[in-house]
Amino acid sequence: MEAELAKFRAEKQKSDTKNRLSSSSEPFLPSSSADRSHEDRNRNRVLDRVCLLQPQGRGAADPLEPQSPAVKVPGRRSKLDNVLYWTSIFLKCLLWCILMCFFVTIEFGAVFFICSAFYLICTNLRTKPKVEGELSAYSVFNPNCERLDGTLTAEQFESEIRFGAASVR
Repeated sequence: MEAELAKFRAEKQKSDTKNRLSSSSEPFLPSSSADRSHEDRNRNRVLDRVCLLQPQGRGAADPLEPQSPAVKVPGRRSKLDNVLYWTSIFLKCLLWCILMCFFVTIEFGAVFFICSAFYLICTNLRTKPKVEGELSAYSVFNPNCERLDGTLTAEQFESEIRFGAASVR
């Protein structure tokens, strides 16, 4: 995978160098559509660099290198995906309301509500594995019982009660 990525980057750098040399040889001629497309590509590269900066770390790509067009920004959906997502949510809510009305008429509305609440709780629990280095909200599960920043501890609560809120650092 790394070899393929290095090969792709080398080919991309060669083609970019060729494009720069060909466009810089005639800088004073009126711009053609090819020059405009080259300028647009450069502008898009700059925007990609600004928008898609990734943290430096082990295995992280260099943020100053142009991103390939196949890379999707995590957490972003296309317009069509967004419309489909909200349409499916609407249809699910509509189905739930219709089923709730049906179960109310047969006098099982409370049972349906409780069962659907359990279903929502179970389906919204985390299904993906924990990211390495991610701390748990429960400090006893963290290495060295490390607490998250902003966690209210018993010691902090006790000092606030005894000496006021100004006693906390």
